[in-house]
Amino acid sequence: VSFDSFQREACKVPDSTVRAVVHDLIKLANHQRLRDSVALTSHEMLDTPALRVLPPQVGEILQLAMNSWTFDAFRWKDAARMRPLSLITFYTMEYNELLTYFDIHRVRLMRFLLAIEDGYPEDNPYHNRTHASEVVRVINLLFVKGGILDDAEDDEVLSSAASLGVGEPERQLSVGIDDTDHAPTTTRRNDSVSSTSFLPPPPPSSLNSSQFIVGTRGCHRGR
Repeated sequence: VSFDSFQREACKVPDSTVRAVVHDLIKLANHQRLRDSVALTSHEMLDTPALRVLPPQVGEILQLAMNSWTFDAFRWKDAARMRPLSLITFYTMEYNELLTYFDIHRVRLMRFLLAIEDGYPEDNPYHNRTHASEVVRVINLLFVKGGILDDAEDDEVLSSAASLGVGEPERQLSVGIDDTDHAPTTTRRNDSVSSTSFLPPPPPSSLNSSQFIVGTRGCHRGR
């Protein structure tokens, strides 16, 4: 069991590694919720509990990610290596206690997130895993720290989403899939100037957010 084995292709990550990473993320989230309940300085917030698999730096950055609008996404990429999206998405949901509230199977969810993350091409300079992880982080801050949830009852968009059966887990998770499988392609303008675009492949090779929402429901226990 090691952080190196967590970097493998999703289907090749050992079960023991997935369980150990999930254990560490739960431990970190519980620790941070406790510390966030009292007044602490930013320096004190960097303290992390002993972890089984995750490097200490991963824990430190995750704690900052939940509370700070200022965030170094590239430092996070270096710490998380090949797994910035799956780690921060799982941690965001665990920190917000959504997995317990909605009774979502944690190991199954992590497996699903790893598979989604593998869909982000490493050679795409924009729609990559680092970009997706930052989108997940900022959307969470907008809802939790930005006051969107405080006005949720009067928000027409959120009301419409609720009427479609889109709950809080799906809303937080759906942003993580939006740019998966966006491979960079080269185009030409005026037969002389080359540019790069990042268009998704045509259906059915890519998933849309609605399909993703349906997929996340399979992570619930008993399904």
